[in-house]
Amino acid sequence: MTTSIARWRVGMLFIVILLITLACTDRLTTPPAPSPTSVPIPDPLIIFPQQEAVEGERTVKQAETIGELILANGCLRLNTNHASYLLVWPPDFAPGAENDVIHVLNRDGQVVASVGDEVYIGGGETRSIGFLDEQLQQQLPTDCPGPYWIVGDEVRSIKVEEQSE
Repeated sequence: MTTSIARWRVGMLFIVILLITLACTDRLTTPPAPSPTSVPIPDPLIIFPQQEAVEGERTVKQAETIGELILANGCLRLNTNHASYLLVWPPDFAPGAENDVIHVLNRDGQVVASVGDEVYIGGGETRSIGFLDEQLQQQLPTDCPGPYWIVGDEVRSIKVEEQSE
């Protein structure tokens, strides 16, 4: 009878050790899944000047341009055939990042463009900082010079547009 109790204790000890080993191994080999959504970027990493929020409908310039969205000296710029614009974003747009790629999110939190994309942007050009309101001028560091593109409501990646057609 004592040998059957001893065997039972050894068997139970074996099962406990096996369960502990499996539990620890599972934790070590299963990395956490990356978040599928874009996360906000801390302010010091990207200069993201924004237009002042207004009550009601805001005035939007009606020009349009196409270029490559780039990051230069921490500033999001649009390189076109004739200029490299520092982009001044609507108040409800925001920068984000996912898998080391910087994105621009619209008011709904949807990615509308990413650094490296060819991008269509509505709005209009302002060559001098003097034409910008005082609140906006205070957001602009000296290493992010103009000309400036005051972004309208429409921003879209041409790459995304071509893939959906």
